[in-house]
Amino acid sequence: MKRSKSAQPEQVPLGALMEGDTRFAALSQAERDWLDRHYYLDQAEIDAAKSIPDSELQRALTDPYAQTILGKRLLAQGNSMGGIAALKNAASHGSVYAYEEAALAVLKDAMQMNGGVADGNQILAFRARMEVAKILGDHRADDMFDHYFPGYDAGINSKNLQAQTTEFLRQLGENAQLQGSSAAGPDPRPNADIWSNLRDLNHAGGKGDLIPVFE
Repeated sequence: MKRSKSAQPEQVPLGALMEGDTRFAALSQAERDWLDRHYYLDQAEIDAAKSIPDSELQRALTDPYAQTILGKRLLAQGNSMGGIAALKNAASHGSVYAYEEAALAVLKDAMQMNGGVADGNQILAFRARMEVAKILGDHRADDMFDHYFPGYDAGINSKNLQAQTTEFLRQLGENAQLQGSSAAGPDPRPNADIWSNLRDLNHAGGKGDLIPVFE
């Protein structure tokens, strides 16, 4: 059910690229393959799966694609508990994207119960989960965190951050074991240095430069 993607890159202005969700952008075919391998499903792919019944997705407990789709669908329906559970299941079977989306859903739930704002503990927990995503390989997880909490200084609580990151990694491995899956090991996303250079170029005024992006 996954949609096909063009092998040819599209030229995108740097400013527009950096303003979007860079987790979905691939600067090479190898990075595109990495996104597919870790089930980064954009809205078009989620929409394309609408014809798959919930019951079929629910039965596919060991399929990270099905569980990621189910988790996103349940979240959209307002079922955060079910959505988070499905996404965590997908993460246990290799979906780095599902891990990030579950972390975001947990944060939003906590904020909703806290008058729409996040307290220090909730921010730290979200930061730690993004650290886990980075350990798993996604250097774009920093952008996801910065979108919600720009200017946050993680160094202030570095010991607590390290402890929570370690605990969340342990939980991910335990969940994988319970699902009969081997714990996900680091799989570095390509082009970390290029992304860093693009960030610097964007800040230096190169927003109009055209960047090849693989869809």
